[in-house]
Amino acid sequence: MLGKINLLTQGVSVAGLRLDLIGGLRISSSAGAPVALSAKKARALLAFLALHAGQPQSRDKLAALLWEDRDEAQARTSLRQALAAVRKALADADADIVAADAESVSLPAADVSVDVIDLQNAVADGAAERLEDLAQAAPGALLDGFDPKAPAFDDWMRAERQRVDGLVNDGLSTLLDHHTRGGELERAAHIATLILTRDPLREDVHRALMKVYAQQGRHALALKQYRRCQDVLRNELGVAPDPETQALQRDIEARRRAPAEAPPAAAAPDAIPEPVSEPAPEPPAAPEPAAPTVPAAAASPEKRQATVMFADISGFTDLSAEMDPEDLHELVSRFFTAVDGLVEANGGTVLRHIGDNVMAVFGVPTAHSNDPIRATRTAHEIHEAMPGIASDLGRELRVHIGIASGPVIISSIGGEERVTGDAANLAARLTDMAGPEQTLVDETTRLILADGLEAEDLGAREIKGFRDPLRVFQAGALVEPDSDSRLFPFVGRTAERMQFEGVARSCQATGNGMTVYVRGPAGMGKTRLVGEFEAAAREVGFACHRALVLDFGAARERNALRTLFQSVTRETAARDGETDLSLAEAAARVPVTDQQRIFLNEALIVPNQPEAAKLIEAMDQTARVRGMGEALSELVHWAGAKQPLLLVIEDIHWANKPTLAYLGWLSGLVAEAPAILVITARTETDPIDRA
Repeated sequence: MLGKINLLTQGVSVAGLRLDLIGGLRISSSAGAPVALSAKKARALLAFLALHAGQPQSRDKLAALLWEDRDEAQARTSLRQALAAVRKALADADADIVAADAESVSLPAADVSVDVIDLQNAVADGAAERLEDLAQAAPGALLDGFDPKAPAFDDWMRAERQRVDGLVNDGLSTLLDHHTRGGELERAAHIATLILTRDPLREDVHRALMKVYAQQGRHALALKQYRRCQDVLRNELGVAPDPETQALQRDIEARRRAPAEAPPAAAAPDAIPEPVSEPAPEPPAAPEPAAPTVPAAAASPEKRQATVMFADISGFTDLSAEMDPEDLHELVSRFFTAVDGLVEANGGTVLRHIGDNVMAVFGVPTAHSNDPIRATRTAHEIHEAMPGIASDLGRELRVHIGIASGPVIISSIGGEERVTGDAANLAARLTDMAGPEQTLVDETTRLILADGLEAEDLGAREIKGFRDPLRVFQAGALVEPDSDSRLFPFVGRTAERMQFEGVARSCQATGNGMTVYVRGPAGMGKTRLVGEFEAAAREVGFACHRALVLDFGAARERNALRTLFQSVTRETAARDGETDLSLAEAAARVPVTDQQRIFLNEALIVPNQPEAAKLIEAMDQTARVRGMGEALSELVHWAGAKQPLLLVIEDIHWANKPTLAYLGWLSGLVAEAPAILVITARTETDPIDRA
C-alpha cells in the first residue's frame, strides 16, 4: 500500500464522506473515522459512485458493471444487496448520503470528498501549494491492490488508472516548474527524481534535472544524469537524446571545465579534480567512467522498478557438515562464479553473496523492458549449469531460486549499494519456500511474463512479513513467442511459403542448404511467417531449432547462437532414446576429436577439465574462434545426417558486430550441410543494410 494523498481543498464545504482511492481504497467519515464496509463489490460500488458524485448512475449500468456473469434479475438483486450494505455502513458512520430511486443511484457531490477529484481540480487550477502532498506520498495506482472479481469493473478501472496516472504526472510537473522558477532547487531535484521513477522516458524531466544540478554547481551529477537519459532512451526506444538535450550536455561539460582552464582562483565547490570525458553530440555506448566524488545528497535513496532474484544452494547445512572446508570452499566458489557469470550475461547486477546465497537485481542500474524475462531466463540457466559443476566436483549440487518484481529502494550505505523493498523481501522468502531445482516467482512476475512462461499456480500462501496471503507460482520453461499462433488460421503469403517449401525440398535432395532472410517492419508478421516455415519443415522431416537475439546486451546476443547449438546438441542426442540427458552428457555424444571436444564444450558452455580450460585461456581469440567453428561444424553435420535441420534466429536487428560475424560464418556452413538457416530483422533497423 502506497502513501495517502491529502490535497488541500480550499473553499469546499466539509463533506459527510471521504474516499481516498489513490494507492488503495480507504473510506472514512467527515470526522476521519474509518467506515466499516468489508464486501468487495459493495466497496467497488461506493468507489464508482464517489468518482461520479453528482451524476446519477442507472441501476442497469451498475448491475452490468459488477455482476455481468449473472442474468439481469440476479444482477439487480445483487445490486440491491450491495446497496443495502453501503447504506448500513454509511448510516453507522453518520454519513448516509446515498440517493436512490427505482432507476438510478448517486452520491451528492456536496457531501462526498474524493482525493482523485481534489487532484483533478488542483491540476486544472495549477495550484502548486495544493499539490505538495504528491511529492510526499509516492502516489500509487488508483485502487491499488483492489480486486472485486468483476471483469467489466476491471476494464473501467484500468482505463481510469491511466487517466489518474496522467493527473499525478501533470501535478508533479506543475510542482517541478513551480519550485524551479522559485529557486527551490533541492525541492525541484526531489520532484524531478520522483517523476523519472514513475516514467524514466520523460526526456524533458531529465533536462530539467540536469539544469537544476548545474545551477547548484553539481556539474558531475548533471552529466551523470545525461548518461542515465542516454542509456534509457537507447535501451527502451533505440534512439539518442534530442538535440536540445545534447546541447545542454555540451554546455554543462564546458562549464565544468571552465575552472580548470581559468587563471588560478579561490577553490570553487566543484573545483575538486574529476575525470573529464570528451563532449560529443552522440556519445557512443561505452562503459560508464568511474563516478566522481559528489556531494552526499547525490547518494540519496532512489525508487525504481526492478526484478530481484535470490539463488541458494539446496542442503547447504548438510554439505557443510559432510565436506572438508577446502572442498566446501571450492564448491561455493564454483557456484558463485557460475551464477555471477549468468546474471551478468543476462544484463543483471550481482549485489552480494550471503553465505551460500547470491542476491541479484535486474533493472538496476539500467532498466530494461524485459527485466523479468532476464531474471527468469537466468534462473533456468543456473539450474542447467549445476550438473556440470556437480560432475566435476563429484558432489550433488542443486539450487532453489526465488524471483519477485516491483518497486525497490536503491541506497548506498558505507559505499555498498543496497536494494530494499517488498520485492527484495518477497524474493528472499520465495527462495526459502522453493525446493531443490525449483524456481518460485511472485504474481507480478507471472503476470508480466503471461504466456511467455509455463508456470504452476501454487495458490495463495501465507508469507512471513506480508499481511495478506500472496499467490506463488513455480516457474517452468520460457515459451517461444509464437507458441499459440496456430490457434488462428494463417492467411496469405502463399508465394513466400512456396519458396520456402522449394528450399526445403532442395536441401533434402542435395544435402546442401541455404539462408533465408525474412525482413519487414515491426508488427508485419515475421514471427508468424517463420512459424509457418517451421510447420512446413516438420511435415517433411526437419528438426527445428530456434533462438532469439534479445536486447540483453552483447553477452546475451552471443548467447543466441549458443542457445541454438545447445538445442541442436540436446535434441539430436535424445534421438538415440535417452531423453533425460544433461547438456554435458549430450555434448559427450557428439562424435568429435579430443581436441575438438575442448572447443565444443567451450562453445556450449560445458565445463572443460582444468587442463583443457587452461589451454583455452592461453589461446588468442582468433585461434579460439577458429577451433569453436570447426567443432560446431562437426556438430551441424552430425545432427543434419540424422535429420535435416531448420535453424531459426530471430530479431538480428539487436545483434552486435561479433554476432553478425558468427551469423555470416553459419550462413556459409549451412550451404554445405543438410540445414536451412532462417534469420529475421526489422527493415527500419536492418543490420545488413547498416553493414
